[in-house]
This record gives sequence, C-alpha cells and structure tokens, in this order.
Amino acid sequence: MSGDFAWKFQVRVTNFLSILSLLNVHRLKTQINSVIGGRSILGIFLASDKTPLTVGMGNREMHPLLISIANIKASVRMKASSHAFALVGYLPIPKFPDDYSADLKAALIGRLFHFCIKKITRKLQAAMVNPVKMSDGDGHICSVVTPLVSHIADWPEQRMISCVAASASPISLAKATEFGDSTQHPRRTRTSTLQLIESLCAVHHPWAQLDSFIHASKKIDLLGVHQPYWHDWGVAAGANPALVGPFTLDPDWGAADPSLFLTPDALHAWHKFFFDHVIKWIMNIIGVKELDYRLSIQQRRIGTQSWPNGISKLKQLTGREHGELEKIIIAAAGDALPDTAMEPI
Repeated sequence: MSGDFAWKFQVRVTNFLSILSLLNVHRLKTQINSVIGGRSILGIFLASDKTPLTVGMGNREMHPLLISIANIKASVRMKASSHAFALVGYLPIPKFPDDYSADLKAALIGRLFHFCIKKITRKLQAAMVNPVKMSDGDGHICSVVTPLVSHIADWPEQRMISCVAASASPISLAKATEFGDSTQHPRRTRTSTLQLIESLCAVHHPWAQLDSFIHASKKIDLLGVHQPYWHDWGVAAGANPALVGPFTLDPDWGAADPSLFLTPDALHAWHKFFFDHVIKWIMNIIGVKELDYRLSIQQRRIGTQSWPNGISKLKQLTGREHGELEKIIIAAAGDALPDTAMEPI
C-alpha cells in the first residue's frame, strides 16, 4: 500500500468533515464522525503462483494462494523467516479433454480461478463495504476497511487476473505488437474492462452461448471471464452510505483496479527477464564461449559471486545469484557489444 493511498484516505475524511462544518450541519457531522472515528486501513496483499512439485511426486503441480497485510514493513514481509504470508488455500488445477480448444481451456481455467478467489476473499470484500471493528496493537478498537492493494503474480497469471488475452497487456491498453515502443499507452482501468465485459454479456450469454462469448472476447483482447473476483471489491459495488460516509464523494474510491494492484514480481519481472532475454542477447552477439570465458577470468573478490565455469550451462539461479550476475555483466561484456546494444542493456 503506497503512502499516497493512505494520505488520500485521510484527506478525504478531513475535507468531508470540513465541508460539513462550513455548511453548519453540526448534527450530520456528529453522526458521521461517530461512524468514521477510529477508521483504519488494513491493506490486503495476495500472492499466487502455480508451482511444480518434485518429479518423484508424479509431475504434480499445486497452486497456492497466500495472503498478507500492508501494515507490515516491506523488509520484514519479504523475509521467509518472518512468515508474514499465510497460506489460505490451494486453487484447483483443472484438466480438460484434448478436443477442447486452447481458447476454451484458458477461459474455463480463468473462470474457475476467479470463482475460487472470490469465495476465499468474500469476507474481506464485505469488510471493504461495511467496515469491521478490530483491535490494533495497542488494544484500541478501530473501524477497519480492507482494500486490495497488491496481488503478486507472474506475467501469465497477471493476464488471467486482469481477464485479458495473451495478446494484450494486463495493466495497459497496449497489445503484444506494441510492447517495447516509445508510446505511453493508457491504463487498463477496472471501469474499461468491466464495461467491455458488460457489453459482451448483453449480446452473448456467458454460459448458454459459451463459444460465441469466448470468440467475441478474443476479438477485443479479453480472456472470456465474465465475473472477475475483483469486480465488486470496493465501495463502488454499492456501499452503505451511512457507514462509508465521505467515501461516497468518490464512488470509485477503494475499488480494486488491476492496473494498480498488479505489482511486479521482482524474481520474474526483473531477474528472470534479465537472464532469459538480456543474457541471451549478449550470447547471440559475442558468442556463448566468449561470454563464459570472460566471466571465468573475472578476478575473485570477497563478497562477489564468481563464475569459474561460466553461465551457459546453468539451468536455475537464486535471486542473489541473479543480482550478482547483473552487477558484473556490463564490465565483462561491455567492450564487445556495440553501442546500440549497450544502451538498452
């Protein structure tokens, strides 16, 4: 949860009460103040990732869903020893007959994914509309709202969360052919996505006309999911004005928006991207043997990872090894790369 998000929350309450004071509506101000007094934000972090088990288990997979809160310091939350993330469930991994098309499988998997998360988080979504009384660390009773501030997932799962097809970006209106261009594309807001889904449902029934619904969805870069788990997470779904008070000034306040809560996963979005793409570009330019040789002759120093056998035969690296490689790759291969390659790297 960003500081801007929390700050807007406080400013909205303060401004609303100031307006009531100027209007001399003392009775209404007293009622609203009694409701929102002690209001607190408990930002919700979700994390999900399909994980393969060992080969000895029969090549099985599991899809865990983890949860944490934004009130924990980031440096503490990201340490495995802190146990800041709690396992709330395992999402099903369905299997389909071979005669099902790829688009049909993707749509059904996406619908099941959203249905399950909706069931698991239903009480958190209800608390966003009707705040829940909870005690803080000092024993004070607070009226808590639970906005979804982050869902950590890899790129394919981000597309499924945002309900877009593989040819589109989950957070912007850019298509795959436009990835990497210099144009700053508009955000793929929750409103724009939900409006597209609503227009599809008005023409094609999402179940009775499943094939036509999925076919029409693909034409507008959607996955074929008609009920995202986040579509009514927030006050925009129809909160009780007596409880929400100042937040009715902005009907979209607190509404879950994939373009905002889909935060990058450092391992996949940065480290894996670097190793899977940038390193391959360098290998293609200067050669695999040359890069391995340059890394192997790097002077060893305490506190720095050494690569005596190069990196071409490595299959998997830890996050720390990724970072160590990123530190020295420019020095190791810089003089052999043209300027046009060095600038983007």
